[in-house]
Amino acid sequence: LSTVKKASQDPVWNEELAFTLPCLNERVVIQIADRHAVAHEAFMGMVQIGVKDIMQRTYNIKRKEDAHLILDTWFFLKQKNGAPMGGNLRVVFTLEAGVGDDD
Repeated sequence: LSTVKKASQDPVWNEELAFTLPCLNERVVIQIADRHAVAHEAFMGMVQIGVKDIMQRTYNIKRKEDAHLILDTWFFLKQKNGAPMGGNLRVVFTLEAGVGDDD
């Protein structure tokens, strides 16, 4: 979950989330909701992208000895059934090679 942006028609979250994806067949799903409703959040749109799609659309950047894949792009928001709806969402994905614990 991210923070709530109050009284904004053009919210900017500028947040960083890190998580592990166990395989390349996984999908990242981002949902946008309006929290004005007291009892429930009103769905405003979503973005879905597969990890393989991210990898195919990235450019490489090297920092010291590490290589990262970066995707900085805008997505059209979609309804839950995949149909288009108004609005866009800018997302920056950074993929890093998995680092396992040797415990």
